[in-house]
Order: sequence, then C-alpha cells, then structure tokens
Amino acid sequence: MKILVIGMCGNSLFYQKETGILLKEEPGGKGYNQAVAIAKLGGKVSFIGAIGKDESGNSCKEYLDKIGVNNLLIEKEETTTYATINVDQDGNNFIDVFNGAKMSFDDLDYIKDEIIKHDIILLQNEIDVLLNKNIIEFAFSNNKYIIVNPAPVATWVYDYLDKIDLVTPNEEEARYLFNLENIDVYCFGTKLLGKYKNKILVTLGDKGCLFVNKENYQYFDSLKVNAVDTTGAGDMMNAALAYCISKNISIDKAIILGTYACSYSVQRKFVLESYPQMEELTKYIKKIKKH
Repeated sequence: MKILVIGMCGNSLFYQKETGILLKEEPGGKGYNQAVAIAKLGGKVSFIGAIGKDESGNSCKEYLDKIGVNNLLIEKEETTTYATINVDQDGNNFIDVFNGAKMSFDDLDYIKDEIIKHDIILLQNEIDVLLNKNIIEFAFSNNKYIIVNPAPVATWVYDYLDKIDLVTPNEEEARYLFNLENIDVYCFGTKLLGKYKNKILVTLGDKGCLFVNKENYQYFDSLKVNAVDTTGAGDMMNAALAYCISKNISIDKAIILGTYACSYSVQRKFVLESYPQMEELTKYIKKIKKH
C-alpha cells in the first residue's frame, strides 16, 4: 500500500539552548519528518507540502529526492517556512515556527488527485484547518485509511473522530482533546474505553504509550534510554505506524516497532539523521533483545 503524507515543510535551525550556538540546519516540519522516516523504513511514501522558490525550498526538494520520498511539493511565491529548535542539556526541545509558504484551499484539487492514488493518508495540524477538514472528508468518502497526528492540538479534530481511523495525540494533546485534565495518566484507558468508534494511540514519552479501541485498551512500556534529543520522536512513531499499516502488520506489533524506533532516534542528535534505516533498526532490536 502507498502512503501519502500531507503537511508542513521548511527549514529547521537547531540551537543549543544554554549558549544559543547554531548546531545544525536541515529540512523539517512534522509531515516532512514523517515522510522521511517512512522512506527510511522502506515504505512507499509521497509528500505534499508548500515551499518557496528559494534555497531552503530547494534543500527540502533535494533531501526528499535523496531519501526516496515521492516529491509532490507545491511552490509558492512566499519564502519557505522555518523553525528554530532549542535543545537543552537533557534532550528536551523548545520550538518556534515562523510561517512562510503554505498550502491553501486552492490546492485542494491537486491534493485530491493524489489522495486517489494512495491508500493511507497521514495528516497533522500544521496546515490550514479548512484544508485539513476537506482532505479528511474526501479521503473518508474514498475509503482511504486516515491517520491524524493532532499536533499542535486543536479541538476540531474531536468532531472528525468517526472519520479518522487512527488518531495519535501525545499526553498533553490527549488531555486537551478528550478533556482528561484532572485524571492520572494511567486512568486514560478506562476514561477513553468504548467512547470512540476508531483507534487512539496516546504517546506518553518515557512513560510509553496507550492504545485504545472500541473493545479494550493496552499500555505499552517505553525503553529506558539516555535521551540526547527528543525532537521528532513523535513523528518517528507516526511514521512507524503508517509503515506497518501499509505492510498489513498488526497494530500491537506496529506500536512495538515504533517504540524501538523512537528509542533509537532519541539517542541521536537532531531529527532526519536520527531516524533509522530498517536494517539499522533491525540490528538495534536484536541487540536490545540480547540484554
């Protein structure tokens, strides 16, 4: 099955939080990261995003071509979006996004044509809300498998849950989206059980993750590692899920693979180069299981 990721892309500037020193510059954006991670795992993936006609936009195109993502980028007259990412000594990240070129409702017909050609649609909340809603409506009406990573969190996602096959909030997003503010994280399962038609995966950082469907829920533990940089770990999990679904791998095995991939990623600096090729991930899993 073929995966289509639709999202934001741009230029990522990594700074050391304590000193303000520029550490690295690379393409990025949640959708962009997810598409790259899927390709590195060996998935058949295309990416739609908007770029400017500038050096940063060219870098976005070149990296997709290099890594094997089908490049469906839309060129705009604005400059390419960029983000500053400050990483502290504990590997935590603080991100500011400066919007530039972005997709608009005028691009919907182009996007619809590509949705028809793909089987799995992966979305986030970094593009226009109206565009996202129409993409979901169209993909649902054409029986596509829809994954939504609701980041940054927005309440409109709640109204579309019956049309989304899998929604993947982190802990903060789940608290907001499902009104879970006043309960312990380990009560999430009982609170969400049976309330929604489709599947929910709540990523909980170093506490693991929670999978909920209509019938039951299950916690998956994390792997305890020394995190160097957590930037892009959620994108890695979404990529692993989409990849496994495209290969007809069961959701529990997909979550386990994603957990290994995330633990591999956070032990390495930055984002794109932290994502493993499938061969690297397989070796890493074998090594972990030996100990």
